[in-house]
Amino acid sequence: MNKKDLLKELRKQFNLTKKRLGFKASFEEINKISYIEDMVLSQGFVSNQFSRQMINRMVELFIRG
Repeated sequence: MNKKDLLKELRKQFNLTKKRLGFKASFEEINKISYIEDMVLSQGFVSNQFSRQMINRMVELFIRG
C-alpha cells in the first residue's frame, strides 16, 4: 500500500473508531500528541482493530517515554 492509501485508510479507521467509542478529539488533535500518521507510515499498515493500535502508540509515547 502506498503512502497516500495508508493515510486515507488511517483517516477512515480513525473516524470509525471515533464514532464507535464516542470520543471528541479530532484527528489533528490526536495526531499532534501521538503522531499516529508517523506510526502507520513506519508500520506500513492500519489495523482493523485501530483503537488497539492507537492505544499502543499512546502507551509507547507517554508511559515508556
